[in-house]
Amino acid sequence: MKAAVLQNLGNMEFTEVEDPKCEAEGLVVKVMASAICGTDLKIYRHGHAWITLPWILGHENAGVVAEIGSGVTGWKIGDRVAVGCIMPCNDCYFCNQGWHTSCQNPRGISYHYPGGFAEYMAIPPEALKCGLVQRIPDNLSFAEAAVAEPLSCVINGQEIIDMHLGDQVVIIGMGTIGCLHALLAKSRGAVKVIGADVLESKRDLVGIFGVDVYINSSQEDLVKRVMEETDGLGATTVIVACSVGKAQEQALSLVRSRGRICFFGGLPKDRPFVNINSNIIHYKEVSAHGAFSSSPRQYQLALDLIISGKIKVKEFITHTFPLQDISEALKMAEKEESLKVVLEPWPAL
Repeated sequence: MKAAVLQNLGNMEFTEVEDPKCEAEGLVVKVMASAICGTDLKIYRHGHAWITLPWILGHENAGVVAEIGSGVTGWKIGDRVAVGCIMPCNDCYFCNQGWHTSCQNPRGISYHYPGGFAEYMAIPPEALKCGLVQRIPDNLSFAEAAVAEPLSCVINGQEIIDMHLGDQVVIIGMGTIGCLHALLAKSRGAVKVIGADVLESKRDLVGIFGVDVYINSSQEDLVKRVMEETDGLGATTVIVACSVGKAQEQALSLVRSRGRICFFGGLPKDRPFVNINSNIIHYKEVSAHGAFSSSPRQYQLALDLIISGKIKVKEFITHTFPLQDISEALKMAEKEESLKVVLEPWPAL
């Protein structure tokens, strides 16, 4: 089969590779859509501790069942499916507490198993057992189904910070993740969502994603505007949906007393430290949280929200490319005018 293989950093090649083998308790899926994630771009440029090159990336996937293991029941050839990413071990201390994103022994498609930047991908038995493979209806496109994976991570972040009715939310960074946060916050009852970014071009993108106020923080004083929009109190919730240390620092100046902060974007590994005024956390009794990955339950919930139409993700898909144009797709994914770039190895069914 053909696949886009990361041969070395910055070098992705469309080439012939061996067909995936179907395990007795697993499946093989014909990939119909695989979306490019910011994490894929980081791995493309900088690598990842779990990955040894050459490797096939792609962890936001949907397709059709092409092969069924001899020990698998309940599936048939041609089933339309969405496929999640991270499989918790369900055996460690953290899994036993129900904190699956803190699993000590996670396994991941695109990390420990080859991903979806290929014509076919093998689904390991663990993915079936924990519910990461879910059927999708005929009226949902494969590209839309692929967005369930990043939405599940957003759900995890908002569950951790207890997003709820009446919240006034600031989201810093209005890429795909920031816009998904805006949509989900509105669906959870936020009364005002303020989006902030340094790019004026984002103003045109955010209008359809539940953002009530857009602030170009390269042209306006973000703290001043947020205080004006929140009656001088600050936001109940601040989500930093970008990998910028200064944005994490500034979040403390935007949040009100008893407010919550979510550091959603990880910082570059060579610049992981920030300067934070801990007195703000102390005297304003602010809660600051990290958010990473998602659980199988959250993945299933994300897919249900998309299927039901509660969260509409079609507008996120700004560009599509055939798999053989992987180099151009990666370039587009790095540009500010794109949100979600999707590889479609096969014509849509």
